[in-house]
Amino acid sequence: MGRIRFIALGLAVLSLATIPARADAIYHIRRAAWSAADERDYGAFIAAIGASGCRTVDGCLHDRANPFRASDPPQVEFRSDCADLPYVLRFYYAWHRGLPFSYVSEVSPRGRTSDIRYTARGNKVEERIDVEDGVHALAVLDRLRDAVSSATYRIAPDLEEPQESDFYSPALTPRAIHPGTVIYDPNGHLAIVWRIEADGRIRYIDAHPDNSLTRGVYDLRFVRAAPGMGAGFKNWRPLRLVEGRAVLAKNSEIADFSLIQYFGTGARPADDASWRSGAFILGGAVLDY
Repeated sequence: MGRIRFIALGLAVLSLATIPARADAIYHIRRAAWSAADERDYGAFIAAIGASGCRTVDGCLHDRANPFRASDPPQVEFRSDCADLPYVLRFYYAWHRGLPFSYVSEVSPRGRTSDIRYTARGNKVEERIDVEDGVHALAVLDRLRDAVSSATYRIAPDLEEPQESDFYSPALTPRAIHPGTVIYDPNGHLAIVWRIEADGRIRYIDAHPDNSLTRGVYDLRFVRAAPGMGAGFKNWRPLRLVEGRAVLAKNSEIADFSLIQYFGTGARPADDASWRSGAFILGGAVLDY
Protein backbone atom coordinates (compact mmCIF):
# COMPACT_ATOMS: atom_id res chain seq x y z
CA MET A 1 0.00 0.00 0.00
CA GLY A 2 2.66 2.53 1.10
CA ARG A 3 2.32 6.05 -0.33
CA ILE A 4 -1.12 5.41 -1.83
CA ARG A 5 -2.51 4.40 1.54
CA PHE A 6 -0.75 7.25 3.33
CA ILE A 7 -2.50 9.82 1.17
CA ALA A 8 -5.86 8.10 1.65
CA LEU A 9 -5.58 8.17 5.45
CA GLY A 10 -4.71 11.86 5.42
CA LEU A 11 -5.48 13.53 8.73
CA ALA A 12 -5.67 10.26 10.64
CA VAL A 13 -1.98 9.63 9.92
CA LEU A 14 -0.80 13.20 10.39
CA SER A 15 -2.45 13.38 13.80
CA LEU A 16 0.41 11.41 15.37
CA ALA A 17 3.00 13.98 14.38
CA THR A 18 0.98 16.80 15.96
CA ILE A 19 1.19 15.23 19.44
CA PRO A 20 3.65 17.28 21.57
CA ALA A 21 7.06 15.67 22.06
CA ARG A 22 6.60 14.53 25.66
CA ALA A 23 9.49 12.74 27.34
CA ASP A 24 7.71 9.40 26.88
CA ALA A 25 7.46 10.00 23.13
CA ILE A 26 11.21 10.48 22.58
CA TYR A 27 13.30 7.67 21.13
CA HIS A 28 16.54 7.15 23.06
CA ILE A 29 19.17 4.61 21.97
CA ARG A 30 20.68 2.86 24.98
CA ARG A 31 22.39 -0.09 23.29
CA ALA A 32 24.48 -0.41 20.15
CA ALA A 33 22.96 -3.69 18.91
CA TRP A 34 20.13 -6.16 19.38
CA SER A 35 21.26 -9.14 21.46
CA ALA A 36 19.96 -12.70 21.10
CA ALA A 37 17.89 -12.04 24.24
CA ASP A 38 16.42 -8.90 22.63
CA GLU A 39 15.38 -10.95 19.60
CA ARG A 40 13.76 -13.61 21.81
CA ASP A 41 11.92 -10.95 23.78
CA TYR A 42 10.75 -9.31 20.57
CA GLY A 43 9.37 -12.69 19.47
CA ALA A 44 7.55 -12.99 22.80
CA PHE A 45 6.10 -9.50 22.26
CA ILE A 46 4.74 -10.55 18.85
CA ALA A 47 3.44 -13.86 20.25
CA ALA A 48 1.55 -12.04 23.01
CA ILE A 49 -0.13 -9.75 20.50
CA GLY A 50 -1.10 -12.73 18.36
CA ALA A 51 -2.56 -14.60 21.34
CA SER A 52 -4.45 -11.59 22.69
CA GLY A 53 -7.37 -11.70 20.27
CA CYS A 54 -7.07 -7.97 19.50
CA ARG A 55 -8.78 -6.90 16.27
CA THR A 56 -7.15 -3.60 15.28
CA VAL A 57 -3.56 -2.41 15.26
CA ASP A 58 -4.48 0.35 17.68
CA GLY A 59 -6.36 -2.08 19.90
CA CYS A 60 -3.39 -4.46 19.95
CA LEU A 61 -0.95 -1.82 21.15
CA HIS A 62 -3.41 -0.63 23.80
CA ASP A 63 -4.17 -4.20 24.88
CA ARG A 64 -2.99 -5.68 28.18
CA ALA A 65 -0.82 -8.05 26.11
CA ASN A 66 1.46 -5.09 25.32
CA PRO A 67 3.78 -4.54 28.32
CA PHE A 68 4.70 -1.02 27.10
CA ARG A 69 1.18 0.40 26.76
CA ALA A 70 1.23 2.37 30.02
CA SER A 71 4.28 4.37 28.94
CA ASP A 72 2.78 5.53 25.63
CA PRO A 73 1.57 9.13 25.32
CA PRO A 74 -2.16 9.43 26.10
CA GLN A 75 -4.69 9.53 23.25
CA VAL A 76 -2.18 8.21 20.74
CA GLU A 77 -3.71 6.12 17.92
CA PHE A 78 -1.57 3.54 16.15
CA ARG A 79 -2.28 2.69 12.51
CA SER A 80 -0.84 0.29 9.96
CA ASP A 81 -1.63 -1.65 6.82
CA CYS A 82 -0.07 -5.03 5.97
CA ALA A 83 3.23 -3.73 4.56
CA ASP A 84 3.75 -1.26 7.39
CA LEU A 85 2.97 -3.68 10.23
CA PRO A 86 6.39 -5.40 10.50
CA TYR A 87 8.11 -1.99 10.59
CA VAL A 88 5.61 -0.39 12.96
CA LEU A 89 5.88 -3.21 15.49
CA ARG A 90 9.67 -3.52 15.16
CA PHE A 91 10.28 0.20 15.66
CA TYR A 92 7.70 0.39 18.46
CA TYR A 93 9.62 -2.31 20.31
CA ALA A 94 13.00 -0.68 19.56
CA TRP A 95 11.68 2.64 20.89
CA HIS A 96 10.56 1.17 24.19
CA ARG A 97 13.68 -0.93 24.69
CA GLY A 98 16.24 1.65 23.55
CA LEU A 99 17.48 -0.44 20.63
CA PRO A 100 18.93 0.84 17.34
CA PHE A 101 16.72 0.98 14.27
CA SER A 102 17.41 1.57 10.59
CA TYR A 103 15.11 1.10 7.62
CA VAL A 104 14.98 1.10 3.84
CA SER A 105 13.48 4.41 2.74
CA GLU A 106 13.69 4.05 -1.04
CA VAL A 107 13.87 1.21 -3.56
CA SER A 108 14.09 1.25 -7.34
CA PRO A 109 13.05 -1.42 -9.86
CA ARG A 110 15.49 -3.79 -11.50
CA GLY A 111 14.25 -3.32 -15.02
CA ARG A 112 11.13 -1.63 -16.33
CA THR A 113 7.84 -1.76 -14.48
CA SER A 114 4.50 0.04 -14.35
CA ASP A 115 4.15 -0.62 -10.61
CA ILE A 116 7.17 -0.96 -8.34
CA ARG A 117 5.19 -3.22 -5.99
CA TYR A 118 5.05 -5.93 -8.69
CA THR A 119 8.40 -5.63 -10.46
CA ALA A 120 9.12 -8.83 -12.40
CA ARG A 121 12.81 -8.92 -11.43
CA GLY A 122 12.35 -7.33 -8.04
CA ASN A 123 13.82 -4.14 -6.63
CA LYS A 124 17.06 -2.88 -5.12
CA VAL A 125 17.73 -0.68 -2.10
CA GLU A 126 18.69 2.88 -2.99
CA GLU A 127 18.44 4.70 0.34
CA ARG A 128 18.08 3.90 4.01
CA ILE A 129 17.59 5.96 7.16
CA ASP A 130 19.24 5.39 10.53
CA VAL A 131 16.82 6.65 13.19
CA GLU A 132 18.74 9.04 15.42
CA ASP A 133 18.71 9.31 19.18
CA GLY A 134 16.39 11.99 20.58
CA VAL A 135 13.81 12.12 17.78
CA HIS A 136 10.02 12.09 18.25
CA ALA A 137 9.10 8.39 18.07
CA LEU A 138 5.56 9.00 16.85
CA ALA A 139 6.88 11.13 13.98
CA VAL A 140 9.15 8.21 13.03
CA LEU A 141 6.09 5.95 12.86
CA ASP A 142 4.47 8.48 10.49
CA ARG A 143 7.54 8.51 8.25
CA LEU A 144 7.77 4.73 8.25
CA ARG A 145 4.22 4.42 6.95
CA ASP A 146 5.02 6.87 4.19
CA ALA A 147 8.28 5.16 3.17
CA VAL A 148 7.36 1.48 3.37
CA SER A 149 5.25 -0.45 0.88
CA SER A 150 5.17 -4.05 -0.28
CA ALA A 151 7.86 -2.97 -2.81
CA THR A 152 10.26 -2.64 0.13
CA TYR A 153 10.21 -6.44 0.57
CA ARG A 154 10.52 -7.34 -3.12
CA ILE A 155 14.29 -7.85 -3.11
CA ALA A 156 16.33 -10.89 -4.16
CA PRO A 157 17.68 -12.72 -1.10
CA ASP A 158 21.31 -12.56 -2.22
CA LEU A 159 21.23 -8.96 -3.46
CA GLU A 160 23.35 -6.80 -1.14
CA GLU A 161 24.24 -3.96 -3.50
CA PRO A 162 24.02 -1.02 -3.61
CA GLN A 163 22.79 -1.56 -0.02
CA GLU A 164 21.45 -4.43 2.07
CA SER A 165 17.75 -4.91 2.62
CA ASP A 166 16.29 -4.90 6.14
CA PHE A 167 15.75 -8.67 6.00
CA TYR A 168 17.55 -11.89 5.18
CA SER A 169 16.34 -15.30 4.01
CA PRO A 170 16.36 -17.78 6.92
CA ALA A 171 16.78 -21.53 6.85
CA LEU A 172 13.58 -23.60 6.91
CA THR A 173 14.12 -24.89 10.43
CA PRO A 174 12.16 -24.61 13.69
CA ARG A 175 14.87 -22.40 15.19
CA ALA A 176 15.07 -20.02 12.23
CA ILE A 177 11.33 -19.54 11.66
CA HIS A 178 9.84 -18.10 14.85
CA PRO A 179 7.52 -15.41 16.21
CA GLY A 180 8.60 -12.17 14.56
CA THR A 181 9.56 -13.78 11.23
CA VAL A 182 7.93 -11.89 8.34
CA ILE A 183 6.14 -13.56 5.42
CA TYR A 184 6.00 -11.85 2.02
CA ASP A 185 3.48 -12.87 -0.62
CA PRO A 186 4.66 -11.45 -3.99
CA ASN A 187 1.03 -10.71 -4.83
CA GLY A 188 1.46 -7.81 -2.43
CA HIS A 189 0.60 -8.99 1.08
CA LEU A 190 2.64 -9.18 4.30
CA ALA A 191 2.19 -11.09 7.54
CA ILE A 192 4.12 -11.80 10.73
CA VAL A 193 4.55 -15.23 12.33
CA TRP A 194 3.24 -15.22 15.91
CA ARG A 195 3.08 -18.92 16.73
CA ILE A 196 4.25 -22.28 15.40
CA GLU A 197 2.21 -25.28 16.48
CA ALA A 198 3.74 -28.60 17.52
CA ASP A 199 2.59 -30.10 14.20
CA GLY A 200 4.42 -27.39 12.26
CA ARG A 201 1.48 -25.16 11.33
CA ILE A 202 2.54 -21.53 11.19
CA ARG A 203 0.10 -18.95 12.53
CA TYR A 204 0.40 -15.32 11.48
CA ILE A 205 -1.09 -11.90 12.08
CA ASP A 206 -1.68 -9.37 9.31
CA ALA A 207 -3.07 -5.84 9.05
CA HIS A 208 -5.31 -4.16 6.48
CA PRO A 209 -5.92 -0.62 5.14
CA ASP A 210 -8.89 -0.16 7.52
CA ASN A 211 -6.48 -0.73 10.47
CA SER A 212 -8.01 -4.11 11.26
CA LEU A 213 -5.80 -7.00 12.31
CA THR A 214 -6.57 -10.60 11.45
CA ARG A 215 -5.03 -14.03 11.96
CA GLY A 216 -4.46 -16.94 9.63
CA VAL A 217 -2.45 -20.10 8.97
CA TYR A 218 0.37 -20.14 6.40
CA ASP A 219 -0.68 -22.13 3.33
CA LEU A 220 -0.58 -22.13 -0.47
CA ARG A 221 -2.12 -18.67 -0.61
CA PHE A 222 1.45 -17.47 -0.01
CA VAL A 223 2.92 -18.39 -3.37
CA ARG A 224 6.47 -19.18 -4.39
CA ALA A 225 7.99 -16.99 -7.07
CA ALA A 226 11.22 -16.24 -8.90
CA PRO A 227 14.01 -15.51 -6.39
CA GLY A 228 14.33 -11.93 -7.60
CA MET A 229 10.90 -11.18 -6.17
CA GLY A 230 12.06 -12.08 -2.66
CA ALA A 231 8.95 -14.03 -1.68
CA GLY A 232 8.71 -16.15 1.45
CA PHE A 233 10.08 -15.99 4.98
CA LYS A 234 12.22 -13.06 6.11
CA ASN A 235 14.04 -12.39 9.36
CA TRP A 236 15.26 -8.98 10.47
CA ARG A 237 18.87 -8.49 9.46
CA PRO A 238 21.21 -8.01 12.45
CA LEU A 239 22.60 -4.50 12.79
CA ARG A 240 24.95 -2.66 15.09
CA LEU A 241 25.93 0.96 15.53
CA VAL A 242 29.50 1.86 14.59
CA GLU A 243 30.38 5.49 15.30
CA GLY A 244 26.68 6.30 15.23
CA ARG A 245 25.99 4.62 11.89
CA ALA A 246 24.00 1.42 11.43
CA VAL A 247 26.07 -1.39 9.94
CA LEU A 248 24.01 -4.34 8.73
CA ALA A 249 25.29 -7.90 8.72
CA LYS A 250 26.16 -9.45 5.38
CA ASN A 251 24.48 -12.72 4.41
CA SER A 252 27.80 -14.50 4.89
CA GLU A 253 27.88 -13.32 8.53
CA ILE A 254 24.45 -14.69 9.44
CA ALA A 255 24.48 -18.24 10.84
CA ASP A 256 21.00 -19.24 9.67
CA PHE A 257 21.02 -17.50 6.28
CA SER A 258 19.85 -19.94 3.62
CA LEU A 259 18.47 -19.99 0.07
CA ILE A 260 16.68 -23.33 0.51
CA GLN A 261 13.22 -21.77 0.30
CA TYR A 262 14.10 -20.46 -3.18
CA PHE A 263 16.10 -23.32 -4.71
CA GLY A 264 15.27 -26.44 -2.71
CA THR A 265 17.52 -28.67 -0.60
CA GLY A 266 19.91 -29.62 -3.41
CA ALA A 267 22.55 -27.65 -5.26
CA ARG A 268 21.62 -24.20 -6.50
CA PRO A 269 20.78 -24.26 -10.23
CA ALA A 270 23.38 -22.69 -12.49
CA ASP A 271 20.66 -20.38 -13.81
CA ASP A 272 18.28 -18.73 -11.33
CA ALA A 273 15.56 -18.95 -13.98
CA SER A 274 15.54 -22.71 -13.27
CA TRP A 275 14.43 -22.19 -9.65
CA ARG A 276 11.31 -24.34 -10.19
CA SER A 277 13.53 -27.39 -10.72
CA GLY A 278 14.85 -27.20 -7.16
CA ALA A 279 13.57 -30.21 -5.19
CA PHE A 280 12.66 -30.39 -1.51
CA ILE A 281 13.80 -33.72 -0.08
CA LEU A 282 13.10 -34.69 3.51
CA GLY A 283 13.98 -38.13 4.90
CA GLY A 284 14.56 -39.37 1.36
CA ALA A 285 11.07 -38.31 0.21
CA VAL A 286 10.58 -35.65 -2.46
CA LEU A 287 8.00 -33.12 -1.30
CA ASP A 288 6.45 -30.04 -2.84
CA TYR A 289 7.20 -26.71 -1.18
